[in-house]
Amino acid sequence: ALVVAVASIPLAPLQVGLGPGRFSITELAVLCAVLARAGAALFETASLRQALRGWSWRRLRWTDVLLAAFVLWAALGAWRAEYQREAWREWRTCVIEPALLYLLLRTAHDGRRRWLELVRALFASSVGVALYALAIYPLSRGAVIAEGVRRARGFFGSPNNLALYLERMLPLGLSAAVESTAEVSRGRQRWAWAIGSLVLLFAIVLSFSRGAWLLGVPAGL
Repeated sequence: ALVVAVASIPLAPLQVGLGPGRFSITELAVLCAVLARAGAALFETASLRQALRGWSWRRLRWTDVLLAAFVLWAALGAWRAEYQREAWREWRTCVIEPALLYLLLRTAHDGRRRWLELVRALFASSVGVALYALAIYPLSRGAVIAEGVRRARGFFGSPNNLALYLERMLPLGLSAAVESTAEVSRGRQRWAWAIGSLVLLFAIVLSFSRGAWLLGVPAGL
């Protein structure tokens, strides 16, 4: 469930209707992962008691404290907002659910192998997003014509949104492609990282995002 939640991060713009409301695929995946972790803790009462017994304030990191402060500060902002419904919705989707995902990752104790699995899932989903953007690029819904060029946007609201995400994933793929550690990229996996990076770069080029071209990609490199 945690791997699926991480892989669904770029799918946040896609929403599905459930009952009276609409929810993004990402938040549904994160909530399923939270429920799975909570269910596992309830069924494994012995390990839960052991974890609670071994917990102490000394195990907190400064990132934990900053995140908790940010969640509380954002809640105060939503409480003071003029448009309450919209403010609390943004607090749920942009603050509390990412914080829950952080908590799941922070408390995952599965070792280096699991972290590599999560990284691969995140990168693979970004390659899928780029391939989808390239596939629908010739269609009217897959591009925006602006400033005399045809700009790929995939399922994002604008070409810049697509580029903003892919430019963050490109350095990950390139660094893994040249990584010498065997468990990160062995044999064919190195080629998979490299080919995936090329797909991301091609989609970024077709987005015609000057911010990605002049700032994002050079900074990532």
